[in-house]
Amino acid sequence: MHEVGPARTGFAGRRGRGGGVVKAPGPRGVLRYSHLGVQFVIIVLVFAWGGAALDRKLAARGVVTLVSVFAGAAIAFYVLYREIPRR
Repeated sequence: MHEVGPARTGFAGRRGRGGGVVKAPGPRGVLRYSHLGVQFVIIVLVFAWGGAALDRKLAARGVVTLVSVFAGAAIAFYVLYREIPRR
């Protein structure tokens, strides 16, 4: 027999820690964080492009590009960390 109401155990009706029903994330919840991957890639690519431009200007043989890619990744991780809420 199928249970109806709060005791339902399907995805949209799982019980949370407090005993209440936890609802499935709707489209708004999914789209809330969908931009983070694109944002991460854009930040790293901008830093890589800037580092490559400085490498050509300074004739640094890739050192500035490498450092700027790591700096871009660090900044992108920081932005990612700041945008995801803590529970």
